[in-house]
Amino acid sequence: MLAAIILPAQSSMGLGLLLVLLAAGGVILAGSVRRREPWTMMLAVTSLALASLLVLRAAEWVTVLAVLAAAVLAMAGLTGALSFGAMVAAMAAWVLAAIRGCHCWATP
Repeated sequence: MLAAIILPAQSSMGLGLLLVLLAAGGVILAGSVRRREPWTMMLAVTSLALASLLVLRAAEWVTVLAVLAAAVLAMAGLTGALSFGAMVAAMAAWVLAAIRGCHCWATP
């Protein structure tokens, strides 16, 4: 709902998208069973720093890469992944879990 209100008024990435990412990240972190682990907290702070580039830098290509890296780190923190391969696999598992939960191909 927040994204539907804030993002259509924005002509470029910036403060609106940062607010949406912070709200979504806060909800995801609050629901995580690993939220008190030092690794998860460190990755959450790193993701916040990367997402803040939306406001700090005008180059959109930098912000796109920073948001993608922040998403990978957030998924790594939620799953407890420690190596680079495990972090990428955590992101792929998140996408595959979303596809698994989709009932668009279920027969009535």
